[in-house]
Amino acid sequence: MINPFYILVGSVIFLIYGGLNVYIGWRGWQALFSYVSFLSPKVYWTIFGLLSLSYLFSRFSQKFLPTALFEGITLVGAYWLAFMWYFLLTITMLDLLRLLDRFLRLVPLETKQSLNPALGFIVLILVVGIVGYGAWNARHPRVNHYDLSIPKQAGSLKQLHVVMVSDIHLGTIIHNDRLTKMVNMVNQLNPDLVLFAGDVFDENIESSNKQDVSDSFRQLRAPYGVYAVLGNHEYIGGTPRKPLNI
Repeated sequence: MINPFYILVGSVIFLIYGGLNVYIGWRGWQALFSYVSFLSPKVYWTIFGLLSLSYLFSRFSQKFLPTALFEGITLVGAYWLAFMWYFLLTITMLDLLRLLDRFLRLVPLETKQSLNPALGFIVLILVVGIVGYGAWNARHPRVNHYDLSIPKQAGSLKQLHVVMVSDIHLGTIIHNDRLTKMVNMVNQLNPDLVLFAGDVFDENIESSNKQDVSDSFRQLRAPYGVYAVLGNHEYIGGTPRKPLNI
């Protein structure tokens, strides 16, 4: 039997999530899409509802959908979460400025009405640009170098070249091809030691292992070994609290 506390918490989270999406959708319709003559409110809200609920739907339908369809819906839903966050930030900021203008009356009414579609278009382009850059940046990781001095003897060892990697999030969205590129990048750095600092997997580990990630991890080369710790996403995915053989 499901704990009533979990039902209550889940209901509150769903109401908050739904309310934020209604706010974004409502402001988007007012500022931009209401000026599109061929788009009716029913069509708009149907598309918006499917988009905003896609990630939640994928979480509850994994066992019932074909793998390709499940991964596609999850991908759409994951990107929507990013769009949702930045839409929420920009729209809230603009609404706060509108509220301030009600008291200061800095912008004439005629100008406000003409600014609606222009601001809506600017917000749309801005958010698409931010999310697009984020997706590009995730596919082109950069290597940051740090020189650390530790006042401790280590026998004859004078220096140690350590490569640390975190937040790969292998799973439904990030597949083995991205991991292969990361492994090649790490090996090119000729590390003495490789450390994974959590969130290597984003979903159930069994599903990720089916993508041959084990073979990719075994390609890592480091004289002192490769070590990893689990992060919160591994626990969320149901990882058992025991050593993993990858």
